[in-house]
Amino acid sequence: MTQISLPIGIEQQLSALDEAIEMRGAGGKLLGVFVPALAGEYANAQPDIDDEELERRFAEGGGRTLPEIWADLRKTGQ
Repeated sequence: MTQISLPIGIEQQLSALDEAIEMRGAGGKLLGVFVPALAGEYANAQPDIDDEELERRFAEGGGRTLPEIWADLRKTGQ
């Protein structure tokens, strides 16, 4: 992946972001989307469920198929 270095002012602006943003040129042309790296409290986030519980739930089965979910979404107009 190619890398570019940013002027300090832009670096500071981007460092303060906590969600993806569109980056546009002076004429309004979409250049791309900037997605900030995870930082702060999310950098070392872990799931609230352990491997044993995941295995138990998997073995239990159940749930719905994707076509069933789509059908329900169509009914509710989503």
